[in-house]
Amino acid sequence: MLDICDMTFVVRCAGERTMAASIALLRDQVEALGGDPDRQVRPVTERPFVNAVRATIDLGIAGNRPWTIGMDADVLLLSGGVRRLAAMCAGAGDGVFTITSLVYCKYFGGFCFRGIHAYPTRLLPEARPLIESSRAADSLRPETSVVNAMLAKGYTMLGPPTPVGSHDFEQSFRHIYLKMRLRARRELGDEPGKTTTDYFEFVKARAHADPDFLVASWGLNDGRQDALTPGTPAQYDWEAPYPELDRRLAHAGLTEKSSLDLDGARGLADRLIAAHDYSGDRRTPKWIRDKHDFASGPAAADAMTGSTTPLAA
Repeated sequence: MLDICDMTFVVRCAGERTMAASIALLRDQVEALGGDPDRQVRPVTERPFVNAVRATIDLGIAGNRPWTIGMDADVLLLSGGVRRLAAMCAGAGDGVFTITSLVYCKYFGGFCFRGIHAYPTRLLPEARPLIESSRAADSLRPETSVVNAMLAKGYTMLGPPTPVGSHDFEQSFRHIYLKMRLRARRELGDEPGKTTTDYFEFVKARAHADPDFLVASWGLNDGRQDALTPGTPAQYDWEAPYPELDRRLAHAGLTEKSSLDLDGARGLADRLIAAHDYSGDRRTPKWIRDKHDFASGPAAADAMTGSTTPLAA
C-alpha cells in the first residue's frame, strides 16, 4: 500500500451539507494511518468548478507528494476509504494519469464512478496547460475535459471496482436541486439526442416517498429544459437565488434542512453500503455486479464494505 505521507488530498467544496463531515472523516483516516491532516488535507472553495480543478492541480504540485487526490465534498468515505485509495494508487502503472473511484450514489441508485480522482503528481505540470487548451471552462465536465486531453496524449485511466464511499446522501434541498439540474444537462450533453429516461424514471418512482427525490426530479426536469435552451451557461451560480425552487418547496410544505450532525455521518457510508439491496440491484453496471456476485446479497455487502477480504483493485 502507498504510504499515507505520499498523498495530498484536495477537498473541493461548494456549500455541500456534508462538507464538514466529508473533511472530518478524511482527516481522521489520514491521521489514523500516520499522516498529517493539517498539511495533507486542503479544502478549496474556488468556483466555478474549473477553478477548483485548477486549484487541485496547483496544490498537488505545491505539495510535492507522489499522489494528489481530488475529492468532492459530497462524498463520505467508508471507514477504510483512504486505505483503499492508497492501495489503488500503489497498484497503478506508469502510464496511468488518473484513477476514478467507485461510490454508492443515492440518485444513481447503485455504484458508479464519481466524486474522486487520484492523479500521479509528476504528471500534473503536463496536465495544467490543458485546462485552457481543452476549453475546460466551457465544458459541463471541466475535470473530464482535462482527463480526456491527457488520454489523447496516450495516458490511461483506471476505474477499479472497489467502493470508497457514498455520494450525494444527506445534501440540502438546494444542493440536490442544483446538482440534479446540472446532472440532467451533463447526461443529455454526453451524446446528442440521448435521453435520460432510466435516470428520470428511477428518481420519479421514489419522489412520493422521499422529499430528496422529489426535489431531485425538479432539478432533472429543469436541467433537461436548460439543455434544450440555446445560450444557457455551462455552469450554475450556487450563490444565486432560485425562486423557482423556493416556490416549489413552499408548495410542497418543505423547509430547508438543518445542519448535518457530524456524529451521525461517522460510519454512514458503511451503513448505507451494507444495507443496499444487492440481489435486486439493476443500476450498478453489470460487470461490477457479476464480478462481486451481487446475487449473493449479504456476502456482496460484506465484500463491498470491507467486512471480509478487501477487494482487489
